[in-house]
Amino acid sequence: MLDKKKTTVEEILLNSLNNEVFSGCALGYSYIAKDGLKRVEMYRGKTGRERESTSIDKYTFFDVASLTKPLVTLLSLLPLLKDKKIEIDERLVNLIHVPSDKKNIQLKHLLSHTSGLPAHREYFKKMKDISGYDKKDLLTNLILEEKLQTHPGKEYMYSDLDFILLGKIIEKKSGLPLPAYWIEKIIEPIQLKDRFFVYGYQEPQNNQNFAETGLCSWSGNTLRGIVHDDNCRAAGCIQGHAGLFSTLDGIMGLCEHLLMSALSQGKHPNYNQVDLNFFLYEKYKKKWPYGFDVPNGKTPSCGSRFSDKTIGHLGFTGTSFWIDLVKKRVVVLLTNRVLYGADKSKIQILRPMLYNQVIKELEQYQ
Repeated sequence: MLDKKKTTVEEILLNSLNNEVFSGCALGYSYIAKDGLKRVEMYRGKTGRERESTSIDKYTFFDVASLTKPLVTLLSLLPLLKDKKIEIDERLVNLIHVPSDKKNIQLKHLLSHTSGLPAHREYFKKMKDISGYDKKDLLTNLILEEKLQTHPGKEYMYSDLDFILLGKIIEKKSGLPLPAYWIEKIIEPIQLKDRFFVYGYQEPQNNQNFAETGLCSWSGNTLRGIVHDDNCRAAGCIQGHAGLFSTLDGIMGLCEHLLMSALSQGKHPNYNQVDLNFFLYEKYKKKWPYGFDVPNGKTPSCGSRFSDKTIGHLGFTGTSFWIDLVKKRVVVLLTNRVLYGADKSKIQILRPMLYNQVIKELEQYQ
């Protein structure tokens, strides 16, 4: 066992590799110094379990899973808000065709996971054997057929379904596929396009290196450059909840952009600062954040060294990012922990210990 009082970030990562928490990882943290933004990057392990697997490096793409929610879907709403094509209080019935029981769901309910829809459903079991039908439309229809668990706006229930619907709304209101709109409006203007790979929208290139996340449960295919999320994989392309792959530089760059924008030290041409600040700082009914996670509970997954003005998110594959808007820091961890199974216990123990040590070491620079 590691001595939490004496261990270093390097020792934590190596111990995690030895204990098969993941086969490889990329860790980065950045901070604002007197002479500008500074960044530290670490790459450890390999892309798979086999001896011949390639080493993790700055060009390795990770399946970032639910980091897709805030970094693709939420950010893609910002240009639509600027252009007044949507409003945060707008009802779903005015945005897409919905059954009568869902007419009172508002955009803000989807963003804050308070729509009343279930957390998750294994739609892929039905979708994978259906041909001759648009799988994206089928996925949307299956969600809209669900019975609401609670009245809209009443209770928080973290839901993939909420963000899948948000992705559909973005496509309808923008007139473009979600990835095309996100690339054009969000990442091209800040020169980050080549740091990302979008499942089902781009074809993997021979020179691209992907961290493996296991095997497909119904085809047996190795999940390397193929999304891990079953519903997204069955749909055949990125959805509002999953489907983004990124290098460490991609997630770091996007998070650093958000931090600098929040501090009024950066600006994006396609969205308004006031709209961005709403998502960064506001909460629905002063409880539930819009699109992001925040530190909560006695043992937050980000550890205890972040301020209460911190936003972030976790990905099922073992990915996470945190942006401290007060202490002006970004920390990103990308792993392929699902390569060793779905059990979350190892990564749940690792994350707060690692993040605490990262901040402890980072404070030596500031």
